[in-house]
Amino acid sequence: MKLIITLLLTAGFYAQADYLDPPYEVFNPPINLEANSKSISAFNNLRSTDTLAAILKQSPVKSQGSRGTCSIFSATAYLEHHLAESADFDTSVNLSEEWLEYLIMRQRGREGSSSGSNFNALLTYGTPLENTWPYLGETWESLDNPLAEERCSAYQNDSYSLDRCLLGHKSPWLLEKSDAELTDPSNSYYDPSFANVRSEASQLNQDYLFPKTYDYRLNYVSQIKSELQNSDPVILDVDFYYGAWNHRKATELGIGRDMSHWDEGIVSYPEIGSVDIKKSLESRAGHSVLLVGYDENKVVTKTILMQDGQYKTFTYRGVYYFKNSWGTDGFGASFTMGGQSFPGYGMITMDYAHNYGSFYRIQF
Repeated sequence: MKLIITLLLTAGFYAQADYLDPPYEVFNPPINLEANSKSISAFNNLRSTDTLAAILKQSPVKSQGSRGTCSIFSATAYLEHHLAESADFDTSVNLSEEWLEYLIMRQRGREGSSSGSNFNALLTYGTPLENTWPYLGETWESLDNPLAEERCSAYQNDSYSLDRCLLGHKSPWLLEKSDAELTDPSNSYYDPSFANVRSEASQLNQDYLFPKTYDYRLNYVSQIKSELQNSDPVILDVDFYYGAWNHRKATELGIGRDMSHWDEGIVSYPEIGSVDIKKSLESRAGHSVLLVGYDENKVVTKTILMQDGQYKTFTYRGVYYFKNSWGTDGFGASFTMGGQSFPGYGMITMDYAHNYGSFYRIQF
């Protein structure tokens, strides 16, 4: 039974795989110089990317399960794309999100991260393959979980270490231990599998990760579009609005939910004066996705409940296309591009992304 459960978890079959990060601490919306000079009559000159070609270069969509690991998945997907561009890998490359979550949680001690922190960790320690350290899509809130008890019970009287162990699924002190300590059965930190994971991560770092700079932010919309035009993905960390995303919690909050938009992976905009703005700010969260393309001519229409009780219909022009981390059978299950089905992908209006998001990439 334990083997079956493990296989289900690592295969990505998680209930309600639409979990979120806490609100992001860094907010760096891009400057849109184009908006100052573009008039409505200029829409005939708008552009799009070859998003279909970009999607075909991506690794498969995964599910973060019931953990707040959105940005962990977007950063890992970004690195998978980078490796797939090399001669030694292809789009089937599958890196370990469990490793990156461990690196962040041993320092942070609470759920959530950001793209800048994730990139720093990956470029410092590298990353192993998924098969070396598989992802577990479950949050350990206590030692009631048998595996949590096995790995973290030594810290039951040390809340600092216990919190980090539960969140990262292993002792936070393993990273700083020597191979001799990790492979000595008499040592309290005995964990030869971790020594193997760390070694593989370090080797990949030495072989493939050579950044030109540690400045990850994209400060201008023109930079974002330039990256996507070159078929290079971009990470978007965005403030989360439940109604715009048609998230399941939108119903609980009285915002309303468009299930056709959810199914097609369409994210609209949190209009000023809407119930979405009011209620989402009372239950703040963040989400991170991997942008793969854009279309400045794509139109999205959404009917939104306003705070005065009226429904108003809004139209938005321009979207970014993205790869999500909520699996393939919920959000974006019916997403299509170029006549092909790509479940788990979606589109977000440029208005939303530019006003409430921060954009990141690594220059290799």
